[in-house]
This record gives sequence, C-alpha cells and structure tokens, in this order.
Amino acid sequence: MPGYLLLAFAQIVVGVSIVGAKYLIATMPVIFLLTIRFFIATAILFLLSLLTESQKQPLFYLKQLSRKSWCFIFAQAVTAGVMFNLLMLWGLHYTTASIAGIIGSTLPAILAILFWLFLREKLTLTKWLCIGFATIGLIIVNMVNTTAGLPSSSALFGAILVFLSLIPEATYYILNKAHVIKLPVFLISSIINGINAFLLLPAMLLLVDWPSFEVSAFQMLILGVVSLASGLFYVFWFLGADKASSSAASLSTALMPISTVLIAWAALGEEITMWQFVGMCLVIVSIVVGVIAKEKPGEIVEPAGM
Repeated sequence: MPGYLLLAFAQIVVGVSIVGAKYLIATMPVIFLLTIRFFIATAILFLLSLLTESQKQPLFYLKQLSRKSWCFIFAQAVTAGVMFNLLMLWGLHYTTASIAGIIGSTLPAILAILFWLFLREKLTLTKWLCIGFATIGLIIVNMVNTTAGLPSSSALFGAILVFLSLIPEATYYILNKAHVIKLPVFLISSIINGINAFLLLPAMLLLVDWPSFEVSAFQMLILGVVSLASGLFYVFWFLGADKASSSAASLSTALMPISTVLIAWAALGEEITMWQFVGMCLVIVSIVVGVIAKEKPGEIVEPAGM
C-alpha cells in the first residue's frame, strides 16, 4: 500500500478517536474512559513490539536505558498522555468535536513558538507566516463558535481548554528532541501508554461510583474502537513514514481536521459553518507553509501520538 495512503489512514483514526471520545464523555466518567483506553492501547502496542522485534526481547532494550532516559520517558508519558487527554476531554464537554479537531491542527504553529523559546530555534519569515495563518484561523473559528447557538462563555471555555491541551502535547515534542531515547517505536509507545494506565488506575478505582456504574455493550464497543484507533495511529504513521517522503508525512496532518469534521458530521450530526470552514482552511494553509519551511529530504517526522 502506498505510503501516503497509510499516512492518510493515520489522520483518519485520529478523527475517529476525537469523535468517539466526544460521544463517550457524555455517557461515562472520563477517568474510566482514559484508563481503559490506555490499557487497551498498551496491550496492542506491546503485541506489535513483540511481532516486529523478534530478534531481541523487550527486556534487552529496557536494560540499556539510563535513569535520565527513564525520567524523560515518564515526562513524555505524563505530558502527551494524562495532561493532554484530560484537558482535551474536558474541553470536549463544552465544544464540538469539529472545533476540537480544527484547534488541534494548530500544533505545528505552537511547536514553532516553543522550539524558539526553549530550544532557541530560529523563527524565519516563513514560520511567522505559519503562526500568523494559524492564529487568524483560530480567531475566526472561535468568533463563530461563540455565536453558533452555544452559550458564548461555555463555547469559549471549551475552545481554550482544547488549545491548552496542545501545550503539554507540544512539550512531548520538545522532550523528544531534547533527549533521544533509542527504543523500538512500538515498545516505547507501549511503555508510555502503560505508564498512563497505571497512573490513572488508582483514580479510576476511587472516583468511579461503582455501585451505580453501568456500561452498555455499545459503549464498550465504541471505547474499544477509540482504543484501537489510538494504537492503529502508530501502525499507520510509522509504516507510512517509512514509505513516503517527510514532506508527505507532515502535510498529511492537514487531513486530521478534515476527517474529524466529516466524521463528526456523519456520526454526531455536527454542522460546520462557512466561516468555520474558512478558519479551518487557514489553519491547513499554516501547516502547508510550515512543511515547506522546515522539511528536508530523508527527515523522519515523529508523532506525539496520544
């Protein structure tokens, strides 16, 4: 299968995960949703690690890790896992899956700013254009969102929470670049998901009202789909990135807001106005500009992936 199709599938399953989570947070506790999702994703990714790294066992790689590397792995897990997901799902309580997808696609612009602040990477004119298009797109989306039938304060609060969730997500990238950890991708992804699962397990056991808690078979089916989507993202992304150019890999992220909007429209009946569409297009333009500015032949683009 061509690499660009695999990259497209990676972005589609992100849309599936966002829309599925939007449905589930109205029917079950967030802490239960996240904990079970992380456990399922851990099992899927660990199995993939065993299947793809048949020559060496996971224990071999883990013995090579220093204490510093374990600290960075833990920090990556907390930022891209617990912090990102709690803020994102909290924001989804107050805004639509479509808006969350559009706001989430501004991550490249946020990364450009944070890399400049913390890693002293130069902000070129092209990167400033990338940030400018993303900012204008966000302003348009949220000006319309607050007048689209939702309470203005609630809609704006939800949009702010979704935007804030991108900061720990971007922090993952900074940590990933600041300290390279040489582990097979499926193994480290499984470890990161596992850390989050065990961090949330005590909270789930204590906070869920178990005597009155009920989950239908359909809810568990959707939860399974969301968990599977989280695991499949890694599969499609890294298989696609191995077969396609780095420019194609970065450019494919523009499909995420589109897939989220279309899936939310089909599954949840969400609508998007003309001005929201214009805002989404500006955000996508910012991604395209950012790709043109930074991509180099042979460069591998890594996902945050939670």
